[in-house]
Amino acid sequence: MPPQDETNALHLISDILDKLIDSQTASTEANTGLKESIDDMNDTLKAMHSHFTNGFRAELKSHVTTELEEIKENLSINTSKTKELCNTLMKPSFWVKLVATIVGSLAILIIGGIKLIEALGG
Repeated sequence: MPPQDETNALHLISDILDKLIDSQTASTEANTGLKESIDDMNDTLKAMHSHFTNGFRAELKSHVTTELEEIKENLSINTSKTKELCNTLMKPSFWVKLVATIVGSLAILIIGGIKLIEALGG
C-alpha cells in the first residue's frame, strides 16, 4: 500500500475510533442520567409506600371511623326525634290540644274582628 493510502486509512480509522469514543461517552452519560432518574424514582416510590402503609392508612382509618361514629350519633339522635314526633302525633291528646288551640285562636280573631267593626262603624 502506498504511504499516502496508509495515511488516509489511518486518518479514517482514527476518525471512526473518535466517533466511537464520542458515541460511547454520550451513551455512558445518558445511562448515568437514566440510572440517577431511576434511583430518584425508586426513592420516591419507597417513601410513598412507607407513607401509605404506615401513617396514612392509620390516619385515614381513624378519620373514617370518627366520621362514621359522628354520622351514627346524628342518625341515632334524628331517629329518636322522629320516633318522639310520631308518638306525639299518635296521641289523641295532642290532636285535642291542637284543635282547641286553633278554635281558641279563631275565636280571638273573630271577637277582635267584631270589636274592630263595632269601633269603626258601629
